[in-house]
Amino acid sequence: MDTIDLNEQLSEIQFYKQFPAMKPFIGEFYNSDKHKKLLLVGESYYLPNETNLHHSPIKWYDSNQNELDDEEIEWINCSGLLTCDWTSDGHHIYRELNKCIFSLKFEKEKRAIDEVAFTNYFQRPAEKEGESFRYFCTEEDIIKGNEILDQVIRIIDPDNIIFVSKYAWDTGGIKVKKNFPKKIVDFVCHPGTGGRYWHNENYPHNKAKFMKLLKKNFI
Repeated sequence: MDTIDLNEQLSEIQFYKQFPAMKPFIGEFYNSDKHKKLLLVGESYYLPNETNLHHSPIKWYDSNQNELDDEEIEWINCSGLLTCDWTSDGHHIYRELNKCIFSLKFEKEKRAIDEVAFTNYFQRPAEKEGESFRYFCTEEDIIKGNEILDQVIRIIDPDNIIFVSKYAWDTGGIKVKKNFPKKIVDFVCHPGTGGRYWHNENYPHNKAKFMKLLKKNFI
């Protein structure tokens, strides 16, 4: 199934009818005879601090992106975030993931990230810019996160699912592993944690682990 077909099916998920900008990014070469299908799962989106629509879970999940202006929508545009210039500090996660995939030497002129799919586990943006979603998480967020990710996985059918956020993994990863026992489901820390975790040789879920997962299960 090609990218267009996958996007059409994802558009039928109720939440993405409300927030089409948050629909997962499906790389042009997600389906390829050069590698397995890989879904990367991040933690959450952000909105500007002056925005408050997302400060109430009930209000957020009952709303839609028509209640946001164009600039705010850019902050939660999954495909836009994966294809923009990545110059800001908030885009460090995409730069790091892209470097790792690129190091596998795909002979493509486009970004290495085009070889994979990406989404975030939590479907409500964090209530403060740059903060972990752990400070804002509610039971409703977990229910919605599990429900929506389950639908995404059933549609795009990845061979491998790697959470690139330990908190997202701790919250929903085990459920995904249980629901999809035939798929390889694992995790690493957030690539934006720098020397504290991502580049820390003594931390077991670091960049080195991500590279091992790619070389063992993706190629």
